[in-house]
Amino acid sequence: MALQDDFNDAADDWFALTPDVFPAVPRPAGDGLVGVRAPVELPILDTPGFRERPDAVKAALLILSQSPTARKFAAIAIHEGYRINVDPPAISGAGAAFEAATFGSTDHANKRINLRGCDDPLRMAFILAHELTHVSQIVEGGLDMRVSTLHPLAAIRQLLAMEADARAHEFLFAVELSQCAAGDPGERLLFPQALDAAAESMGIAFGPRLIELAKPELAAGGAPQNWMKRVFKSFYATPGLRMHYENTILHGIETFEKENPGALKDPALFQGDMPPADLVARLGRHNLAYLANSEDFINFGDVRISGVSAGTQQQLAALEAIRHENPQTQGDASWRGAVYQLMLASTPKPRPPAP
Repeated sequence: MALQDDFNDAADDWFALTPDVFPAVPRPAGDGLVGVRAPVELPILDTPGFRERPDAVKAALLILSQSPTARKFAAIAIHEGYRINVDPPAISGAGAAFEAATFGSTDHANKRINLRGCDDPLRMAFILAHELTHVSQIVEGGLDMRVSTLHPLAAIRQLLAMEADARAHEFLFAVELSQCAAGDPGERLLFPQALDAAAESMGIAFGPRLIELAKPELAAGGAPQNWMKRVFKSFYATPGLRMHYENTILHGIETFEKENPGALKDPALFQGDMPPADLVARLGRHNLAYLANSEDFINFGDVRISGVSAGTQQQLAALEAIRHENPQTQGDASWRGAVYQLMLASTPKPRPPAP
């Protein structure tokens, strides 16, 4: 295992890496400097993926370190013993079918932040920021995602909320990377492209439009919290993203059963719940309570948020049938939840009678 080299060298590496992509700023050495926060010393495993592009990975850490919230989350990860794992054999927790579309994941059992390497440090910085949000959710908010301890519908509800929150925090990271805050040096290392990068990272279906709407308000000094709520809600209107994370829970249950034959029929497993109010409180506990007092905006009782896809409902019904082969599970809460309908069908208005 190898940690990062001297971080001054890492900074020099970054400024020489992609001068045509990032803003031209002085190097962090000598007179008349921009303010550069020292990179966080989050350990990196010595993997072939890291050895293939060490400068880009170190540059991603340098970029990420300019966000106060990312530094806070990174400090939690360092304290808990997490390490960055570049290009592990498998990243997706939703199964092989989702591997190509997965760029990062957090292995909480082994304290690994899995990262698919690339030559774009800003892209990798946002992947790391997303995964560090999950570390904070678990360590500070107590949101443990062991599928065997939770009722499947509660597990899906929790994971979707965690993912929506991680994307909302990507918006916050982008604001902190692109704008000076109170107390910052007059000349600070900024990344104006961060908002546009976040637009793609948060979700192609809603990110670009939402970022364009937010830019004027942010430029006028607006706070990011209300926009974080909008990111959170927009995640739920994206079927492709929801399908990915619903499959993460389904794949986790199936994998657990393979590794522990008969677990599906164990009446002591798959029973835990987390009421929506507790879920929101735990999300607020790990960082910003931006979801507090927003029931009118984010209503976990709404089928469009609390429901699952029709395909997921069919798979849950099949798993529940196996579980019910044990008579002791017959009294369990049903695994058959509501199926969401993102676009409510409208009733055509009656045509006026012909003259």
